[in-house]
Amino acid sequence: MTLYKNMINIDRANYLPCWVLYMDLVETIDNPEDPSFYDWQSIMHHMDAYHLHMYIRNMNDNMHMLIAMVENIIIDITNNTPGYKIIDDDIMIDNYNITCEHCGRVWDGYAQCNCTVYDII
Repeated sequence: MTLYKNMINIDRANYLPCWVLYMDLVETIDNPEDPSFYDWQSIMHHMDAYHLHMYIRNMNDNMHMLIAMVENIIIDITNNTPGYKIIDDDIMIDNYNITCEHCGRVWDGYAQCNCTVYDII
C-alpha cells in the first residue's frame, strides 16, 4: 500500500475525489463500513455498476480485491487529470506545488508548509 502512504503526505486540498474513496477503503480494510459510506460516484464513469455491486455485496470477503481494483482505477483517473501523475506509486502534482524539504509533503509555494519543522529536526 505504498500508494496510500504517499497519499497521506499530500495536502488534502490537492486530493482528487477518487483518492478519498481509495483512502477510505484502505483505512477500513479490516472493518468495512456500510457500502453507502464510500463515495462510489467518484469512480463510476470508469466501471460499470454491475461489477461494483458484485464486489460490494460482500465487502468483508472482497476488500483486498476491491482496493486493488479501485487503485487501478484511481491511477488511470489521476494520470488523465491535467497536472497529476502517478508513476510507480509516486504521486506528482504539477500545479505550482513543491515538496517540503523537511517532511516530504506537497504544498503550494506561496506559504510555509504546515509541518512542524522543529519537531522533525
